[in-house]
Amino acid sequence: MPIKNKKSPSVPSNKDLKKLIRFEDESGYIWLGQQRMILLHTSAFGSLRKEIIESFGEEYAQGVLKRMGYASALSDAQLARDLRSNKSLLDIFMVGPQLHNLEGVVSVEPVSVEIDEEKGDFHGEFIWRNSFEAAEHLRLFGVADHPVCWQLEGYASGYTSSLMGKTIYYKETECIGKGDAHCRIVGKPIEEWDDAEKLQSYYSLNSMATKLGKLEAEIVDLRNEKAVETNPDNIIADSPPIKNVMYLLSKAAETNVSVLMLGETGVGKEVFSQALHKMGKRRKTLLLPLTVRQYLVIWLSQNCLVSKKVVLRVLTNHVLAVLNVQTAEHYF
Repeated sequence: MPIKNKKSPSVPSNKDLKKLIRFEDESGYIWLGQQRMILLHTSAFGSLRKEIIESFGEEYAQGVLKRMGYASALSDAQLARDLRSNKSLLDIFMVGPQLHNLEGVVSVEPVSVEIDEEKGDFHGEFIWRNSFEAAEHLRLFGVADHPVCWQLEGYASGYTSSLMGKTIYYKETECIGKGDAHCRIVGKPIEEWDDAEKLQSYYSLNSMATKLGKLEAEIVDLRNEKAVETNPDNIIADSPPIKNVMYLLSKAAETNVSVLMLGETGVGKEVFSQALHKMGKRRKTLLLPLTVRQYLVIWLSQNCLVSKKVVLRVLTNHVLAVLNVQTAEHYF
């Protein structure tokens, strides 16, 4: 039979959930029923989240965090079925929100819930208060222009989809992370979302290896394009200074010496370095460009009994000012 609650549905007692939580001091275990749990600092989660965003961008970070939330919800959905097997589907469903309250993740207030178990139909609206994910985003990035509770969205989608046996996705329509008074989510079947394909893409497996492979391919393409642009034949040597540079490069190309390029940013150090490499006998080998700072760190680390941390401190305090490494690069 359909369960319809246009207004906020009544919430069952969470005493049965509290009885499942056990702390074993001596063994180092925390249990929720048969599931092992951990207590984790929100700042640690925030730091990991920040690194993913800064390394791979928000779009990729959303996918990772939503899939993380989705996966963690599946075991909770099974727990809910086992715990309240003789209760209504609505009472079973409320295990998820009540768990989030107990775990300190977010406070969930149901606004409306409509469930049709026979058809596998679901429509729900909830208010989130005190979202830990939004709080961490505000701490690390400030106010955003879009909702930021991605892991929580993924959890809600995975939990409801598992219980209903049908794909149900949630979207955050309000979020304290973008300056709203509270967070609000709406959940409904995937086919009812206008951007269903985009939502689905977040939950499709897009591994880190795939992402890195694509980035590597892009770098290779850029290097190939750059190599064409820096062909010595493409350098117009009409002025005396450029002619003199090309003459020096041709002489250096006949030897195996390392060459130090000096000059302000944007004067063409890398262009002439690429040209030199193509003119030399080692044109078929890899060109390794290094800044003076990078070269000195490597050299000192290999030839002195000091750590790279010490080397960097020495370079920063003494050597860099002398060499003016902002305008110098070393090429092999």
